[in-house]
Amino acid sequence: MRSVMVIFAPVLRFSVALNSSGSLWQPQPCCANLLRMTKNPLEALDDSTRRYRQTEAEHERSRTAVIADVVAALKAGERPTDVVKRSPFTDAYVRKLAREHGIEARTKGGKASS
Repeated sequence: MRSVMVIFAPVLRFSVALNSSGSLWQPQPCCANLLRMTKNPLEALDDSTRRYRQTEAEHERSRTAVIADVVAALKAGERPTDVVKRSPFTDAYVRKLAREHGIEARTKGGKASS
């Protein structure tokens, strides 16, 4: 129940104060905690923007590493189908990466086209 209160703190703060047992003029301890948990919307936006920018940079580093590994696998002669299965990219994007890095397309038999 406490986790529900944390998630819905802005919504519950008034209903808990009105519906709590005890004196109507004195908020219960849980209500006082809920009031402290609410955050200024602009502060919340600042926090989420900072987290977004941090994870965006990490995502770009990971993406660059995956592209390098995809190209290395294709250059090593791995089948594009197998590379697509193990990468987060679509088959069209893997083909595009292959073209950009000068890797020749393979025929159905698995040999490079001439």
